[in-house]
Amino acid sequence: SGLHIWLDPTIRSVYLCRDSLGAIWRQYHGYGFWKVALATMRPGAIHVRHLVPVSFVIGLVGAALVSTLLWWPALPLVLVGYLAAAWVAALLGPAEEVSARLIFPLVTLTMHLAYGTGTLRGLLAWPRLRSLVRRGAAS
Repeated sequence: SGLHIWLDPTIRSVYLCRDSLGAIWRQYHGYGFWKVALATMRPGAIHVRHLVPVSFVIGLVGAALVSTLLWWPALPLVLVGYLAAAWVAALLGPAEEVSARLIFPLVTLTMHLAYGTGTLRGLLAWPRLRSLVRRGAAS
């Protein structure tokens, strides 16, 4: 389309790996929350993959309700299925260290729960976010 990509080898960036599950939680919760604000400014920036974590959280809440009210194995089955899929992905993944493979399911669970609850929190704050975005756009 006639556009150019500019590569400047003098540009340096540093990635700071989170060193605890709490730090990962805060990072991904913020991602989920602010994705809702982004949807206000640029609806086309939201894709189906952004809705997977919030769907997972809603599914867990639904499974917990079903477990409590109708069929007790619902929640454990959902969690075991998720963890089994995560461990299969960890075993098939490129990580060389066994410790990285073992911790992967816990880290991905933290990321998905945090992003999903952050998205729910953002949806609850939608009117306030919308007014902040509108005010920012007017400045």
